[in-house]
Amino acid sequence: MANAAMMGWDADAKVWRKLVCNAAGKLIIDPSEILEDPPTDGEAGKAATSNWSHDHAANASAHHARYTDAEAVSSWKNRLATLTAGTYTNYDVTNISFLDLDTTGGGIYLKGLSGGTKGHIIICLKTNYLNNVYIYNGDSGVPASDRIYLTSGSTEQIWSYLRQGFILIHTGSFWQCISHLFCQKSEFFEDSPSNGVTNKGPTSNWAFDHNANAAAHHTRYTDAEARAAVGYNGTKYWSCAGIHFDATVPDSDVISKTYYGYLTIVGVKISLVAHVALPNGAVITECVVRGNAGASSKTWALRRIDLTDAEDDEMATAMVNTATTTIYYPGVDNSQKGYLLYIKDLVASDIIYGATITYTL
Repeated sequence: MANAAMMGWDADAKVWRKLVCNAAGKLIIDPSEILEDPPTDGEAGKAATSNWSHDHAANASAHHARYTDAEAVSSWKNRLATLTAGTYTNYDVTNISFLDLDTTGGGIYLKGLSGGTKGHIIICLKTNYLNNVYIYNGDSGVPASDRIYLTSGSTEQIWSYLRQGFILIHTGSFWQCISHLFCQKSEFFEDSPSNGVTNKGPTSNWAFDHNANAAAHHTRYTDAEARAAVGYNGTKYWSCAGIHFDATVPDSDVISKTYYGYLTIVGVKISLVAHVALPNGAVITECVVRGNAGASSKTWALRRIDLTDAEDDEMATAMVNTATTTIYYPGVDNSQKGYLLYIKDLVASDIIYGATITYTL
């Protein structure tokens, strides 16, 4: 039997064929006879290759249909439960992510939930305007791991006229109410801000009114108060020393200006002029030019000149050392007028000390 060969039956040709072995005596088989890459539907006599299986494990999404966005969204409803009127101390929420708090039949008293594991999040929402929802803080009648704790440290209420919600997260030891989704406005806002309140803000209603009408919230200056605050009201004074005057006819060698501030006449029949600078809009109420007794018989005048055509107007006149409140054209218009004081017919030894104009703004 040393030359005997291993034979195999060829079912198609209906003949025996010689089988081939390797050096170790193992039968050599074509892998495609028993493996395929990729697998085909209905094939029961072959298996998928390791290559295909490796790729499948590394990227399952390449081989399986995933949820569409719509399917993913709709799958949420399978984790929804509704709580109706009553008291809840151990309602099982093992597979629940959303609690509809339906108070149609009466108030809901939420004291605890069972079945929570660390990181489990539940959104709770009161979806109608009927009756109240009460959330109890650490109720002693509830097992420790099922209790609810609120940041306020006390029982909270969602009133019948409100639709509000909150989030519960299981810490591994109890449920923590971490935030309100839709809260009572009084918890976060007040319609008129209060001094010292640092955990609330004013409502948009207050902000809108404030923006539209600041006077409704702040005491503002009246026009008179504003002028007073900046010193822009009441009686004001303009003055000049005698040396502010200059001679017109003859020239300046007929006057003597002293470092004391007054001016002395040296010549005869001398006229003086001085520029007057008042704020625009001022109203002149009185004017006076002062000097020694000798100058008291001389006349002064307050005049204005039109800067466009040099036409002039007399505004007030009196003797030196005599004040007058009779003022013509008392309003100062610096846009087109200039103002000056004029004294005529002064003689030697007449002295001019200065001038004062009283005005208001």
